Amino acid sequence: MVGQGFSCPSKEMESMKSKIFTIPNILSFFRILLIPVIVLAYFNGNAIWAFVLIGISGLTDIVDGFIARKFNMTSKLGKILDPIADKLTQITVFVCLCFSKPIMWLLVGILVVKELAMGIQGYFVMRRIKEPYSAKWFGKVSTVLLYATMLLHVVWEQIPFVVSALTVSTCVSVCFLSWFLYTHMNLKILKDAKKEQNLD
Repeated sequence: MVGQGFSCPSKEMESMKSKIFTIPNILSFFRILLIPVIVLAYFNGNAIWAFVLIGISGLTDIVDGFIARKFNMTSKLGKILDPIADKLTQITVFVCLCFSKPIMWLLVGILVVKELAMGIQGYFVMRRIKEPYSAKWFGKVSTVLLYATMLLHVVWEQIPFVVSALTVSTCVSVCFLSWFLYTHMNLKILKDAKKEQNLD
């Protein structure tokens, strides 16, 4: 009995570690740690290095999602950590770009408001269904477009204002679309959960 009592916490700890220290989660942590390095490279005038580091960050985002699905390494932590790493990277890089391209403040403002609203929605959804959901296709399209815009502006220092305005306005439009679709989905989840609760 004593031996069994001591073995249970050990098994629980091992199970918890296996869910935290997965390859996708480690890659998400890596993306977060990469953010200050990207900032230093950009403000030191190393545009190429900043470009490469942002590219690595975007690539690991694709790889960790693939690994999580392919090898069944999805976890609640991963579903929360992955979007946090993405949004922190995106907002940080766009804030850096604001110092030379003020039009980026528009995109930064929309991203901050959108993510705050989505965070509030996500909180209520998690209280209902107890499980964070994976990113949907419209969220992935928005992410790809944001990374492409970041890379373009980082490497093309003298980008014409017309090109910059076009890419930023496209990002804004896609962000609003993604926001709308996620909100619609979240409201449906909450509505369905409320119906089930009433039936019980």
